[in-house]
Amino acid sequence: MENQKVCVGNTLESNKTGAIVDIVLTPYIDVCLILKQFSRENSLFIIDTTTNFFSELPDYVDDINNCIKTQTNLDNFNTFPSNDSFADFDINTQLEENVSFLKIFPCQSINKLLNIFRKLKNIMKGHLKCILLIDSICFVVDRQPFLVKQIMNEIWEVVYETKCTVFLINYLKISFDSGKAEFVPRMGEAYGKLVTNRVFVNKNEDLCDIAQFCP
Repeated sequence: MENQKVCVGNTLESNKTGAIVDIVLTPYIDVCLILKQFSRENSLFIIDTTTNFFSELPDYVDDINNCIKTQTNLDNFNTFPSNDSFADFDINTQLEENVSFLKIFPCQSINKLLNIFRKLKNIMKGHLKCILLIDSICFVVDRQPFLVKQIMNEIWEVVYETKCTVFLINYLKISFDSGKAEFVPRMGEAYGKLVTNRVFVNKNEDLCDIAQFCP
């Protein structure tokens, strides 16, 4: 897997009409560092199923404020809702006509995930160069594995209706299928056919491969 970088799909053509990019992440890569790969012009939406962003964002306040144009300070961005209500954190700015935007949805259930998708179809239409980042798509397998295809269809509907680019965080697991212990993506081959591109991030330097898929 170490020699695998980016595969599946045509980058330039995909970005014209929206795309779904699978990011296979090794356990020691900090997911918050992905935010540094996005442009200041991107409108960013995050679905956080792992609490990684809520627990680690305070450590990356400067990085986020540098890549997301916002007048809002993120110093207090460290509270994760204890319930599964439709709470979300909304950070945006009125600096320019073509402003950047950051909205984070905590998500702890499949029903909540589906509700967020419906909401995003309306919200994203008012923003340009939209990026949807889901950490992590493995959440679906953990909760209801038989719904993976349905969830991917829902994500594709968001792409078709908003022309956004979706980044799905796909963590690794240890597999013994080959007779020895090795890391493999938790989301398997069938899921891999439902995305347009795949990026393997084995070390921090590989994160720069993500930027080429940004709208």
